[in-house]
Amino acid sequence: MYFAARPLIARYGLRVWQCALIGLMLAAVGWAGPKVAAYVWPSVHDRYERELGGVGQCLYYSPYRLDRAVTTFEGAGHSQMVIRPLEKSTPTLRLNNARDGGMRALVAGDEQSRQILAAHGC
Repeated sequence: MYFAARPLIARYGLRVWQCALIGLMLAAVGWAGPKVAAYVWPSVHDRYERELGGVGQCLYYSPYRLDRAVTTFEGAGHSQMVIRPLEKSTPTLRLNNARDGGMRALVAGDEQSRQILAAHGC
């Protein structure tokens, strides 16, 4: 970028308003950067809310909402999300591909989880 801007600055000069505009643009990028990164590479809990348990999703009105369950992680590299509802009679939901910043969708980790997701229309 420096090599592209250098000939323009040498020919036309650099004004104060241009410095202020460049400073504002860099500040906007610095302010929005973490938010964009969190949206593109979300945490596991954010992905769960976005894909299955958030408002309007298939598990929102179920005991598998994150505020109605205890969430732990198991498996190699903690790649399986285990959701245990506070109601003891409700079965445990296991989801694979549970990595922070993961790009693959959360999927059922066992047959019981497949049945739970199918019963809720996921």
